[in-house]
Amino acid sequence: VTSWFGGGSVRSSNTLPPSPPSVPSTPVISTPATPTEAISSISAYLPNFLKDNAYFHAGAGLAGMGMAAGMARRFAVIGNAYFRRRFMLTLQVNNRDAVYPLLLEFINKHSASQTRSVTVNSMIKQAESGKTGVAFNYLPSFGTHFFAYKWRWIKCERNSETQVVDNTEGRRVPLETVTLTTLGTDLRFFRDMVESATDEAQGHAETGLVIYKAVGSEWHKASVGSKRPLESVVLKDGQAESILADIEQFLDCKAWYQERGIPYRRGYLLYGSPGSGKSSFVTALASHFGYSVCIIKLSDRTLDDYRLDHLINSVPPPRFSSSKTSTRPSEIAPTKTP
Repeated sequence: VTSWFGGGSVRSSNTLPPSPPSVPSTPVISTPATPTEAISSISAYLPNFLKDNAYFHAGAGLAGMGMAAGMARRFAVIGNAYFRRRFMLTLQVNNRDAVYPLLLEFINKHSASQTRSVTVNSMIKQAESGKTGVAFNYLPSFGTHFFAYKWRWIKCERNSETQVVDNTEGRRVPLETVTLTTLGTDLRFFRDMVESATDEAQGHAETGLVIYKAVGSEWHKASVGSKRPLESVVLKDGQAESILADIEQFLDCKAWYQERGIPYRRGYLLYGSPGSGKSSFVTALASHFGYSVCIIKLSDRTLDDYRLDHLINSVPPPRFSSSKTSTRPSEIAPTKTP
């Protein structure tokens, strides 16, 4: 089709021009940049006096930048350690210490916002009537927690190790540690916190007679029993009153023993048939004076002189130590006690 416009012509056609020949696609393989190319890419951000420096492009500049980055990282580590040592407080407690569960419970109960991840410990308790119940204790779980106490943020890290140790109850458990970290320079902050946790736990603790038993070379709390009055134990006339008066006199003479360098202790040999009231009388004496009772079984085959001496000299105060033996009364030799 041909059109004429002002002496010129325009030829139009419905046919399209031929497409250029297709070029087969080839995969693009990226190769690592050479040191020169790397320096060239970095030099775009450098000042002009470094761009034109031949030594910098030869590799000395890249090495210098690496050394500078390493030194900066080292100074950052040193600065962080210095800051933590001078301006941060750290408290670490493990589960071999009696304050460990008290501190965990205190953290979860009295923090401004209680930890959201907790573990539960259950304990079966039996009353004197025989009725049993289950008590639950919620503690912060393992890991890192943040909480606020007395308007100060504290980082709590609870970890469990592969090492197995004896806890305060005499059970073999993995070693656990709790590390508390906060800003500050006065250690009285953590001291007040531990004392508050201990005082609160003692205020809610069971009131009764604490019984300790020897486990290996250490004392472990076995149970908390009810106190027994002296009037509930029937002995010969005047026997209980005589021992009670002797103990009261002994408690008033501590200075006399210390001035003369005499070990401050007193022993009594109670003998009789089973059920005659020996253990009951010791329990009543401890309840009367507000002492605990520590029990050693002399029939233990692993008990030797060294272990016996160590246990006697490391009993938790205040206490009455009770040694039980299976020897019959007729076979007990008379003993003079101080």
